[in-house]
Amino acid sequence: MKQYSYFFEQSSLLNLFVSAFDEAFVYRYDARNREPKEKIEVRYVHGPKHRVLHDLNDRAKTLTLPVVTIEQTNVSRDSTRLFNKNKHFYHQGKDEKSLSKIPTPIPVNIELAVSVICYFKEDLDQILQNFITNCNPYIIVSWKTPEDFELPFLEEIRTEIQWSGDAPITNPKDLSPDVKWRISADTNFTIKG
Repeated sequence: MKQYSYFFEQSSLLNLFVSAFDEAFVYRYDARNREPKEKIEVRYVHGPKHRVLHDLNDRAKTLTLPVVTIEQTNVSRDSTRLFNKNKHFYHQGKDEKSLSKIPTPIPVNIELAVSVICYFKEDLDQILQNFITNCNPYIIVSWKTPEDFELPFLEEIRTEIQWSGDAPITNPKDLSPDVKWRISADTNFTIKG
């Protein structure tokens, strides 16, 4: 515990997750000929679904739909991906005379609860299809090795993001007259960091 070891990996991985999907959009179509009338960007928000629903009911109306909420629910060590039980491993340099002492990475799984909230079922279908087609069953994101690691031989880290493969849909029930109709789907992702 005497050595400080925070390198922003978890926040970097969450940002990578969002950046993998954040260019998502939905079209609003003309009902007759199925031609797009309007292109709507999907917002990604860090936080639990119930908080976003509370903000939607807020009179300030600063948050609009469709929105995807991302909430980190768990972090666990993944012993199936453990490289080495020792605290370090060594890498031989190109000149064969130098050795680099490298801390052993600790493989973790970051669990995310992801909720898609929309006013229209067609918007929900388009967002879910983005997950379905791109995560079959996972995607790989690539990011630069943190400079603090000072690893001359490793330029990128590849991280797997795995989708749970299901997204149960919730239709609203017993709405009061002043609440707008919203449809949502909840799913889960695992970032293997």
